[in-house]
Amino acid sequence: STLVHIRQMTKTLLYVWMFTVPLALVHVRFNNNHLNHPLIPMVLVFMTTFGFIGLEFVSDEMDDAFGNDPSDFDSLGLAQIMIEDCYTSILKLD
Repeated sequence: STLVHIRQMTKTLLYVWMFTVPLALVHVRFNNNHLNHPLIPMVLVFMTTFGFIGLEFVSDEMDDAFGNDPSDFDSLGLAQIMIEDCYTSILKLD
C-alpha cells in the first residue's frame, strides 16, 4: 500500500540524513576558541540523531494506537469513563 511505501521512504531518508550530518558538521567552524573543540560536533550529531531516532520509534509505537497491544489506548475503558462522567454531570444538574 501507499502508506507502507511512504513509511519506508521516511525511514530511508532518516538514515541517509543520520549518516550525512557528520560530514556536514566536519566543515563547521566556530569563531570562539573555546568552542573549537572536536567533541562539540560529535555531541551535536549524537543529540540530534538520538532525538530523531527516538521520534521514529515513538511514531512506530503510535502508528496503530487503538489496537490490542499492551501499549495501546484502552478505548473501551476511556469510553466507559466518559459515559460515567456524563451521568454524574447530569445527576449534579438535577
